[in-house]
Parts: sequence; C-alpha cells; structure tokens
Amino acid sequence: MDPPAKWEKYYRRTKDWVSIPEPFLYDLKLPNSVKIFLDIGCASGRNFIPFDGKLELWGVDIVPEKRIRWVRSFQKLSYKKMTVEQFTRVLERGEKRLDQVLLFTAGTMMYVNEKEQRRFFQACRLAGCKNFIFSEYPANSPISPRLNFKLPPEWFAITKYLRGLSIFSSLSED
Repeated sequence: MDPPAKWEKYYRRTKDWVSIPEPFLYDLKLPNSVKIFLDIGCASGRNFIPFDGKLELWGVDIVPEKRIRWVRSFQKLSYKKMTVEQFTRVLERGEKRLDQVLLFTAGTMMYVNEKEQRRFFQACRLAGCKNFIFSEYPANSPISPRLNFKLPPEWFAITKYLRGLSIFSSLSED
C-alpha cells in the first residue's frame, strides 16, 4: 500500500524545511550507551544529519526506499519500510534489540492510536530501549485535537517546542 500523496512532501523533499533537522538534536548530550539513532517515520532523513558519521542510523517509514529522496548520502544507514505496528511486532518476536538505541519520532506517533502507542512503547522497553525522544503534539492539543501523543506525560521530561509540538524525552544516565 502506498502512503497518501499528502505525505510525499516529507520523503520527496518538496519543501525546504523538510531538509532541516530539528535544532535541539544538535545539542543533545547522549548517554555513552547510545550507538544507534533510530528514527521512526524518518521521511527523507533530515533528523539523521546531526548523528551522521557519529552513530549508526536506522530509519523506519511507510515509503518504499526507492521513492525516498534522502537529504544527503548517509554513512551507516539501514532502512526498513514498515508501519509502527509492524515494527512493534518485530520487537515482540524478539527479532531486534534496542539496548544501544536512541529512539526518535517527529509527528509520527500521532497517527497511531493510544492502544498501539502503548504496545509500541512496551515492546521497545522489553527490547532494551532506555532512550526515547518523541517530538509530538501533546494530548488535547488545539492544533491537532484528534491526532496526538497519548502516552502518559509523567513517563517523560517535557519541553515545549515550536508549532505546538512538545518533546517527550526519557534518556538514561550512564
């Protein structure tokens, strides 16, 4: 199944801002255990830029890779076409470990219902992930009242961000 045409701007780089990483990613103090940056809903890879050459890069999105116009050529990039729900099943089957991963999403989880968000988060934790950053619209956001991040805010440190987004983060300390 092809993604809706309205999302093409994200993976085909049809807008300038789609090529610019989230600025806060440049200033992150990562735990020593993080060796891999995993972007769920990676689109054209803009948020890989601050970590290129420093970490392994894993991308997951619903677009066939041949249709993506990457913002640039990346070192150590692995890409898988799958949905959040499919990735959750991979984790539940024990096919992937996330012990060394910083898991990141930007405006992706809001398209996943609350039950699946919780299932995804639990599967990530069981796969060893201790480092999360969700850049999403908070629950009951006036910008996107039906589509938003539903995991309990008390699980995360929260930073307000541009365009009504909040950054829900949980980073381990080494």
